[in-house]
Amino acid sequence: AKALKDTVQSAPEAATDKAQKAAEEKAKQAVPGEATQTVDTIQSGKEAIDAAPKTTEEATEAVKNKATEKATEKAFDLLR
Repeated sequence: AKALKDTVQSAPEAATDKAQKAAEEKAKQAVPGEATQTVDTIQSGKEAIDAAPKTTEEATEAVKNKATEKATEKAFDLLR
């Protein structure tokens, strides 16, 4: 009886999951690949903007870190 009760309680969740997956698959088929690629490009551009330094101090720190990284790479190249 408990197993039957658990099955009855989980049935709506399983049906919702199945319906959601079917809807997502239909949406993927309905949207052309180019449109999906455009959305991905826009989202990656937004992430790049969000990652940009917000203050002068952050920008200065980023430049210093990049310069240190380049100097370290050159030093290792010279040692090879």
